[in-house]
Order: sequence, then structure tokens, then C-alpha cells
Amino acid sequence: MTSAEGDIGMFWRQAQDLNEQTALHIAARFGRCETIRLLLKSGVAASGHVEACRILVSFGFLVDCYTTRGRTPLMYAAKGNHVEVVKYLVGEGGANVNEKNENGASSLYIASHEGHIETVKLLLSLGADVNSCNRTCHTSLHVAVAEHHGEVATYLINAVANKNAVDATGVSIWHEAAGAGSLSMIGLLLRNDVVLDSHTQFDKISSRHPFHYAVLEGHLDFAEAMLVRGLIDVNLQDCDECTAVYYAATTGRDDILSMLLKHRGDPSLASVRRTALHCAVEWKQIKCVKLLVNCNCVDMHAKDLNGRKCLQIAKMKGYDEISVLLEGAPRPLFD
Repeated sequence: MTSAEGDIGMFWRQAQDLNEQTALHIAARFGRCETIRLLLKSGVAASGHVEACRILVSFGFLVDCYTTRGRTPLMYAAKGNHVEVVKYLVGEGGANVNEKNENGASSLYIASHEGHIETVKLLLSLGADVNSCNRTCHTSLHVAVAEHHGEVATYLINAVANKNAVDATGVSIWHEAAGAGSLSMIGLLLRNDVVLDSHTQFDKISSRHPFHYAVLEGHLDFAEAMLVRGLIDVNLQDCDECTAVYYAATTGRDDILSMLLKHRGDPSLASVRRTALHCAVEWKQIKCVKLLVNCNCVDMHAKDLNGRKCLQIAKMKGYDEISVLLEGAPRPLFD
């Protein structure tokens, strides 16, 4: 065996690292086009390693090889925004542009997540499925909106992405926008006629509307923009009859609670379990308790699902400051 043959033999035996990453995976990750060409076209036949030669020159197998996480070189190239590498792997190497990793994410999904607009455009031009989704039915458009990538989101919509798609948990594009709190996304979604439905657009896990998402994530400006634009009823109740006021009180977001009350949020609307004031007391959200007590429209005698009044909860938990607030509330609240 010659020295060259020995080197090639060692290369073949050590072709993958502990994560099963080949040299091609690594070259794609760092955008090494020439290295990729060399790996794909290297002449190993002279060494006598027929099996190695067969696999190296079999483009379809080599370029779509996987790591332990199901990732291909194309996915690494897409994540790194290596446009020329992506072009070579798909155009000349024959890589499957719609291949998915163990989570069901395609190269387009990965590029959309990173906000790589040029790679997104290229992948679509090479036949990437714009509506391909991962294992939870989460699409490239979902993730582009969630990560604040407006240019990518717009391009995907123009490429006929399903703008009204919902994932396996019932999360819509509007849910993603609200959860991210990006004000620019409101205009983008409205311009592209992405449906916002107050009657059916609730997720399957928590039964919450995008408006509730914005409040729970603390995105005051986003929530208020929805109200100012007339997109939503401030007193919209979810499947458990919880309102935005209820959620603001629960999480102690007195700034959001104040805004909601200014927009005629009704703190007297109770969920199937309790009122907003019950929540504020239970979780010791003192500023929210003050706001609710001072708005003069809460029922101080209301009982929660366990038959407890707010004052009883405060005393039971030893919340002296809250007890004083409740006991000193304006008399009409007790009548």
C-alpha cells in the first residue's frame, strides 16, 4: 500500500466525527465551495477503495448524508447563509432541497428562522416547498414572523405561503406576531390580508387569542395597537372566559392593566374560576390591586371557584397591605 492509499484509507475510516459530521458537513457550514467541489469530485478510484469511490462520486447519497440530528450539508449551508454553497449543493450536487432534519425542519425553514433573505429566495427558486412544515406543522412563515424577519415573511407570502396556516397546537401567524410583539408585523399582516378572527382564533393548548398572547408576553404597544386599530374587542374572552384584564392582573403588568382600563376593559368580567381582582390578590400584585380597587367597578363580594372572597384570600395569606387596600375600598364596592 502506498502512502497516498494509506491516507485515503484513513480518511475513509475517519470520514465522520462523533456527531457523524463528515468533511462535507463542515465545509458547507463554513461556506467552503472549493472544498465541497474537491470532496464531491476527488479521484479516489486509484487507491483501490471502490466503496469509498462509489459513495464519494454518488452525489445524491453524499450531499444528503445526515448527522446524528438528521442534518444535511445543505442545512448547514442554509443556516450560515452560504448562498454559493447552497446553489452548488442543489444545482450541481443534486441535494434534496426539501430534505428535513429530525424535527422536520427543512433548509427553507432554517434559513427563514435566521432571516437569510438571499438564501430563502434561492431555495425557493430551486424548488423548495414554501408550505413545508416541521413535525408540529410550524411553517417557514410562522418562524419568520416569530423572529421579526419582516422581509423574509413578505417574500414567503408573495411566494404563496399559506398565510392563514395554523400549527398542530393551533398557533396562527397572528399568534406568532403577538408573541413576538413586533409592531411592524401588524401592518405587514394587515397589508397581506392575514385573517384575524375573534371567534375561532384560539390556540389548542391554552385556548388563547393572539390579543391575549400580546398581554401575557408583556407587549403593551402591540396590544394597544390592536385596540387603536379596532382589530379586537378589549373584553374578548377566551374559552375559559378569561379577558386581557384578567391576564394583566395575573402577571402583575400594571402598565398593561392601566392601558386596558383606559380602553374600557371591564374588570368585573370573571373567568370560570375567579375575577381579575382575585388573581391580583392571590399573586400579591399590589399595583394591580390598587388599580382595580380604584376603578370602582369590581364586585368585592365576588367569590372564586372555592367560595372565597378577595379579602378572605388576602387575610389567609397574610397580605396585610392588600388587606388594608381592600378594607379601605370605596363603600359602593361593598354594597
